Amino acid sequence: KSKKFGEHNIYVITIPAQPGFKSFIEKLLEYGCNGKKASEKVEEGFIRGMFLGCGYIKSPEKEYALDFFIDSEELAEELYNLLLKMGKRVYKTIKRNKPLVYMRNAEDIMDIIVLIGSMKEFYNYEETTMIKDLKNKTIREMNWEVANETKTLDTARKQIIMINLIGREIGLQELSPVLEEIAFLRLENPEASLQELGEIIGISKSGIRNRFRRIEEIYNELLEKGREA
Repeated sequence: KSKKFGEHNIYVITIPAQPGFKSFIEKLLEYGCNGKKASEKVEEGFIRGMFLGCGYIKSPEKEYALDFFIDSEELAEELYNLLLKMGKRVYKTIKRNKPLVYMRNAEDIMDIIVLIGSMKEFYNYEETTMIKDLKNKTIREMNWEVANETKTLDTARKQIIMINLIGREIGLQELSPVLEEIAFLRLENPEASLQELGEIIGISKSGIRNRFRRIEEIYNELLEKGREA
């Protein structure tokens, strides 16, 4: 009895040496994945058998993972090469002193679920994967929006600091008309993006950026004069 992946019986068939034993083994080998009579059905049957004997699929809610813990290095190599030949992203390593053949791609794992004939589990796995991917996409978009909003606010805060210093040192009226306009526009709209400021006065985002670049140059000149003094 084995308690690995739930309690179940394991049967060992022993064939004692006898006339015809060698030829029987040779015929069996012909049906192996690398044998003369290997076929697609033989290969699929081999994968099904390996999965039933030592395969394990983790819940897709946690991670995408299909593991084969195999006692035989020879069998591990055969399974690894077969999955590679089928175009799967498969890897092989040693874990807990045993060969481990594993996959970490959801699409490849679902292909194996179909291959072993578990269609009900395939639909459950696919549904969970789609929901998980949708959630991850939504979270990424929200993080991107928050990051952009934070960047906009940080940029606006720095621009207001520059404008206030210029106003204290020389007065905003000393700026050129276009720079004075954008300075007061920023003070009146402290949370607006460059795009939104451009829409208010009817110029491009790059035009707004160029005006603030000139304001920054004046700001840096005033800072430099203050250090020299």
